Amino acid sequence: MKYKTILLTIVITSGLHAGVGSATSQAERTIRKFMRKHFIPGLSVTVANGGSIVWSEGFGYADKGKSELVNTQTRMRIGSVSKTVTATGAAILYEKGLLDIDAPVQKYVPNFPEKRWPITTRQLMGHISGIRHYRENEMLGDQFYPSVMAGLEIFSADTLLFEPRTNYSYSSYAWNLVSAIMENVAKQDFLTFMERNVFNPLEMHSISPEHRDSSLTNLATFYEINYLIEFSDFHFFNLRRKAPHVDNSYKWAGGGLISNSRDLVIFGLAHLDEKILKKETIDYWQSSLVTADGESTNYGLGWRMGTTDNGERWVGHSGGSTGGRAMFIIIPEKEFVIAILVNSAPGGSLSQLALDVSKVFLQ
Repeated sequence: MKYKTILLTIVITSGLHAGVGSATSQAERTIRKFMRKHFIPGLSVTVANGGSIVWSEGFGYADKGKSELVNTQTRMRIGSVSKTVTATGAAILYEKGLLDIDAPVQKYVPNFPEKRWPITTRQLMGHISGIRHYRENEMLGDQFYPSVMAGLEIFSADTLLFEPRTNYSYSSYAWNLVSAIMENVAKQDFLTFMERNVFNPLEMHSISPEHRDSSLTNLATFYEINYLIEFSDFHFFNLRRKAPHVDNSYKWAGGGLISNSRDLVIFGLAHLDEKILKKETIDYWQSSLVTADGESTNYGLGWRMGTTDNGERWVGHSGGSTGGRAMFIIIPEKEFVIAILVNSAPGGSLSQLALDVSKVFLQ
């Protein structure tokens, strides 16, 4: 009887490995086709299925000129996925009873100018505050800001776009203010708080701010892609060059972090087993806000949400930065997490690629 049980276990395990191998091969083909089509130099992907990591791999070049390949340790810019990571830090302060997300921001940042209407942390995190987004080439800024508070000067004097809650308008600058609030609530600087309360407890060893004054290991080179199409002769030309140098010190919380794809999946898995937050807090943060007229924004407190082609609910975030893009998705019902990072922009829909790869593993 014991022998039959062992034999059955071996057969089942072998079948599972074969299934993962088949899915991985198909996913690899999908990714390579996507990269060829959009001239992407390097890509990193990690997948967790059933609550465990089943695949992590790098494709292409971390640095094309040096022929350095992407591997599982390669770090890239995660852009606005930084908001979702920051949101977990804010949720920790909320669970401790230190942060009232419905209090006026001046309760925590007294020096922030009062506007025509009061603004709350909830509204900032849900993009319904009226704080503006980037203007013109602000995203390409190369100025160093020594503190979170210093970065507020970019937009703090500007008027609101609308009365809070009456509209939805995406704003990375709103998250600058969120990080200032977190600093004053936690009584320590934002990056230290995140390291001690999110990164270290989850053993996310690659995620960090992209400091310009430090030597960051395993950091990819970033590229921009320009296209030229001649329809008459059906010629298609691509120009790939290094992206301009930028300094992201003004927006750590909303778009200034770097990571490998594996750490993002570890972060996602922590939201399936209450490793860092209570389930009720996770559900609250991942629930869509509504505007004053009752319209759903499909955005919670740092989390986007949508449905797959099969009608399954997903939560997560996309990220776009100078020379880099990211996609991070959790499908809670399947305990499925995927993170994809590329070291170029623009080029193709990473959200669709993530859903296509997800479908391969979940079919």
